[in-house]
Amino acid sequence: MLPHNVLNHPAFVSLHSRAVKLLLDIAVQYNGRNNGDLCAPLSLMSLRGWNSSDQLHKAKKELVRNELIMVSRQGGINKATLFAVTWVPVDECNSKLDIAATKTAPVKWNDRSLGPPRGSKAP
Repeated sequence: MLPHNVLNHPAFVSLHSRAVKLLLDIAVQYNGRNNGDLCAPLSLMSLRGWNSSDQLHKAKKELVRNELIMVSRQGGINKATLFAVTWVPVDECNSKLDIAATKTAPVKWNDRSLGPPRGSKAP
């Protein structure tokens, strides 16, 4: 599910444990054709052990900052924010995304030489 080049990258290795858990909780939703239609509202994540919206928000911010996930649709009233994992291409998701589908992964983890943003620490 998670490739070695991502697991061994400084952007992953430096993650706070809550961000690692959230990444797994988001990635488990991926079925091979729905990257971009992954979500993490507290109502869903509470079924996976989350009970703090603050901790969930901090984990989401850290994953986006480290480019392990990206926002594929900004949420709003009665509309969840959707995410894509960055090591596989973004799928066409019935025109519900704010971004276009891609043929390649949004982040080239084999070529990515940078670690997490300078001075970044777990929130």
